[in-house]
Amino acid sequence: MAIVRYVRQHTSIPTPEIVFYDTTPENPLKEAYVVYTRIPGHDLHHIYGSMNHQHKLAVAEQWGQLLLSDFAVRNDFAGVVDGTIDNAGTYIYAFRPFEVNPDPEDQPQNARLLTKQSILDIFILQFKRWDAADRRAYPNDFPLDHLARLTTVAEEMNAADMFDNVYFSLCHLDLAPRNVMATTNWDNSLQISGVLDWDSAVFGPCFIACEPPSWIWAWSDDEDKNQNDDYQEEHANDTPATPERQELKRKFEEVVGKEMLKYFYEPQYRLTRTLFNLALSGLRSNSAFHKTGRLLREWEELRPKLSGAAPAADEATVSTQQAGIDEATALMQQARNDRDPSETED
Repeated sequence: MAIVRYVRQHTSIPTPEIVFYDTTPENPLKEAYVVYTRIPGHDLHHIYGSMNHQHKLAVAEQWGQLLLSDFAVRNDFAGVVDGTIDNAGTYIYAFRPFEVNPDPEDQPQNARLLTKQSILDIFILQFKRWDAADRRAYPNDFPLDHLARLTTVAEEMNAADMFDNVYFSLCHLDLAPRNVMATTNWDNSLQISGVLDWDSAVFGPCFIACEPPSWIWAWSDDEDKNQNDDYQEEHANDTPATPERQELKRKFEEVVGKEMLKYFYEPQYRLTRTLFNLALSGLRSNSAFHKTGRLLREWEELRPKLSGAAPAADEATVSTQQAGIDEATALMQQARNDRDPSETED
């Protein structure tokens, strides 16, 4: 709720307005709820495939403008927007660290956010917090050096100058066609009318919001491809098949600007997004361990090609690392099943 207020106050991005809310269970629903104004139009997921070319060009342009609006809202540190209402009825914004759930003992001091952080600082801090939480939650269940490996990756990325000139900005982490509404104006022009689902928005390194919207120029009738983030990322900079699709890609690139394009297209920044997601959510699922294994493999292949990076590990080291990840995945799943046999998270 705080983030929606913040976005409405600090950007021109169309977002729903809060009409009423109750954060207590003492209401007819017996749980917290928020009522928002309705955003006109339809979500892009359901209408984009049937749009004409001019409307698709409008989406390409306005999608880039949405991202630039986010990038323009900056901070000296990473974290989550929170807020309270004071005795005078004024809404006061605050910033807090990312949560490390479900660990009640993790209580980082909010004062940590009052000092300017570097990009590397936030990776190191998050992985240390998750490591401490894992040691408390699973002291005997599986090897605990996986987070140290990810910290090393962050340090190597920093040494390769990948974090130079990167700033903390507002980042909507679920900016997808299903969460963006569009409507047609009186003159038949198309307008993005609202952006929904800000619950996952954070202040983070700007590159985490640069997942390329390749669906704009590579929309497929195959829903699996449209929804597959890995497929969209890996094929984002492929040359589109038709002149019309090429024009859509050029339009988006013109809007975001040449300096930002490396964050959208270069493979090392795809890996930074994976690394940040792991720093944000920890390694509490099979999926997270599989992503870690893939990240370590891809980084070892890519690292020697980057200026300032350390030499690649030999094949035996990479194989040993992967074996450790596989073992940790199996042990973690067994530990979870021992606690709750019905839990089958992938």
